[in-house]
Amino acid sequence: MPFVAITRVRARARRFLPILVLQLMRSGPQERRAEGNLSVELLREAGRTFWVRSVWSTDSSMQDFIESKARRVVMRRLARWCDEAAATQWPQLSSAAPSWPEAHRRLQESGRPYRVDHPSGDHLRFRIPEPDLARGRSMRFR
Repeated sequence: MPFVAITRVRARARRFLPILVLQLMRSGPQERRAEGNLSVELLREAGRTFWVRSVWSTDSSMQDFIESKARRVVMRRLARWCDEAAATQWPQLSSAAPSWPEAHRRLQESGRPYRVDHPSGDHLRFRIPEPDLARGRSMRFR
């Protein structure tokens, strides 16, 4: 059964954008090459916000990537770089990626916040704005 993983992060200041973008651009191809990855897409929004949507063939393949060294290194640094960070995952019958509105709904309903050192008010209230698809730019890695 395919599994979906959604992650949303927001850089806490402009000065963290270059390193965050660099790490996200490195992570996309790594995720794409990971065993069991069916698709991965990055959505860059206005307001220093990024969404990652990936679909995996199995829960174990998704967990293997989540626990990989490459991802752990980035996740440790997110606490310093971001003022908002959250993730969710779920099984689904289809291997098609969910829409961004569906990803938002699932993240808001069943997501969990990551620890960040300088949380925004929205992060503290776990309020996640819908992605601005009209102004966002998407990059598909697979």
